[in-house]
Formats: sequence, structure tokens, C-alpha cells
Amino acid sequence: MRTAKRGALGGASNEAGASHRAGVAALLAAYGLLGEPVPWLRSDAPPVLLRMEADLHVDDVVVDLGDGTRAFIQAKLSAGRKAFKDTVDQWCRAVASGECKQGDELLLVVARSTATYQSLADALVSRRDGASPTAAAAGHLQQLRRLAVGHGLDASGTQRLLDAAAIRVVDARDNNPGEALGSACLNAAVVSAGHGQAAFRALRAAARTQAEQRSSSYQGIWRSWLTDAHLPFTADASGSAAARLEAGEQAIKRYRAQWAQTQDVLPLADLGLGLTSMTVPGMTKNLRATSPGSENKDDKLVDAVRRQGRLFLVGRPGAGKTVASRLIAARWAANDRAPVPV
Repeated sequence: MRTAKRGALGGASNEAGASHRAGVAALLAAYGLLGEPVPWLRSDAPPVLLRMEADLHVDDVVVDLGDGTRAFIQAKLSAGRKAFKDTVDQWCRAVASGECKQGDELLLVVARSTATYQSLADALVSRRDGASPTAAAAGHLQQLRRLAVGHGLDASGTQRLLDAAAIRVVDARDNNPGEALGSACLNAAVVSAGHGQAAFRALRAAARTQAEQRSSSYQGIWRSWLTDAHLPFTADASGSAAARLEAGEQAIKRYRAQWAQTQDVLPLADLGLGLTSMTVPGMTKNLRATSPGSENKDDKLVDAVRRQGRLFLVGRPGAGKTVASRLIAARWAANDRAPVPV
């Protein structure tokens, strides 16, 4: 029987670890797109910014939340002795340096846990809730205090560490419960029904790229990840944050399209004389205007509007001010890069 080489096993472990970290980030992005708080974070505010491989002491995933707090996350496949001690070391440095502030969280998010570390996780939750610890819980907390003191934290720093620390079990790798949760969150609420899993996997793949680039992302970028994957968005003015944004963008597109249909249209029908409006190709770009104080006494109106940004269009009654304004608006509406005419 052939056995895998140590290097192959290590590579598989690294790959699984990267998938887990990216999956955790994808879950955070999913809740950010929903505009809802993350169930396993203390904050009642949604994620607004993600950083991966950040230049901070706790560097795997750092999430800024809508209430101004942060969650510093180390994402590991399992809570073994070494992984836990390495994480506590990073937690302590985050506290000592002042990176972890009042209200922030320090998390170890694992794909799978052990009885020992699950007991510690429960003890930290009970402590936060103000419950009297059991003997076992008290022992776990005392062990964490000793680690904190060993890393140079004083009593105040140790207290802050215990207030901020948490251990969560979230397995967001391929075909695992975290993926199922993220897919369900996105399905129909952010993307069209039936595309939830594809959307979550697109977020996770993009998060891995973000980790490699050591960059940050926010709601607009999370939406672009789904756009790049050619996924259809849900548009709902009373739905999730992403659905409301999509509904707004679609409304603007329809508004632009309506205006754009009037490009170069001479509105003769508005005169009420039985006339029919007609399209005169190139009419808008050939409109002329005189800019006060300008050396060019016969400027193209489209150029003057673009240069000035803000202006008053004045002229004699019947000179065509309203028609010219509507023609300029129609021209802008047809260009996605131009301002939205109102």
C-alpha cells in the first residue's frame, strides 16, 4: 500500500486551511450583503469591510462592523494545542498594542473543535453572560489567564483579553455546513433563487484571491465578485441590503433609458398644433451657447455644460431653453459615465 508523503499531506492541510479561511470570509461578506449581523459575532451591526492577511497581529481575517467595532479572527482547521497557543499569542499582542479596543472581539474560528476547547468556548460565553462558572469552566479560564500573564499582559490587559476572546466552530469548506448556511443566506435574498450555492462559492473563491493580494473589500466589491461570476441579482426595494441596492440601480437604468429615448428629439408635439415630434440626428451636439466672459462667443452647449458643471441657461422666451435642457439631459442619460439627469 502506498502512503502519502509528508509534503503531500502538508499541502492538503494548507489547501484545506485556505479554503476554511476563505469560507469564513465569504460568510462575513454574505451577511454584509444581507445587511444583517453575523450570528456568531457579538455585534448587532453588519460587516462593512473585510481585510485578509492584514498587517495586524491577528491577521487571518479582520472585519469592520457597522457600529465601529472590529472582529479579529484567526481561522484554523482545528483547535489543537499549538494552534490555540499561537492564537493566544496573537490575541495578547493585539491587546498590548492597543489594536484590540473596547467592544472589539478576538476570535478563533475553527472547522472542528475538541472537547477541551469547546469547554473553554462555553466558559468564555458563560463569563460574558455573567453566569457563575463551574469548576471546570473556572479552570479553563484560569489557564487562559496564565497564558495572558505569560505573554506580558497586566491585570487590565488580561481582563480585556477575556472580555474579547471567543472560540467558534464554523466549517465553511466545500460541501460543509458553513457553505450550506451561506448558500441559504444568499439564495433569493441576494441572488436569484437557485443560485445561492454558486454565489457563495464565488465569494469564497474571490476571498482567496483577496488573501493572496492582502487587500480589503466592502459591499460594492462583494457585489462585483458576484457580477464577475455572471450571477443574477435579486431586486427588492424592501429586501436585503444588496437587493435594495439592486432595485435602486435597476430603477436608475430604467430612468436613464426613458430619457435616452428622447435624444435629438425635437418635441414639436408639445406645441399642441397637431404636429409630430421628430428626431434630428446630431441636433444636441450642435446646440450653441454664449458663455459670459468667455473668449469663445459661440460655444457648443454640450461642451460648456461639461466644463462648467453648474450653470444657468438664460435666453429670451421661446429661444429653446427648456428644449435644450431636455436634450442635454437625454444625452447624459445615454452615457452611464455621465451624471444622472434630474
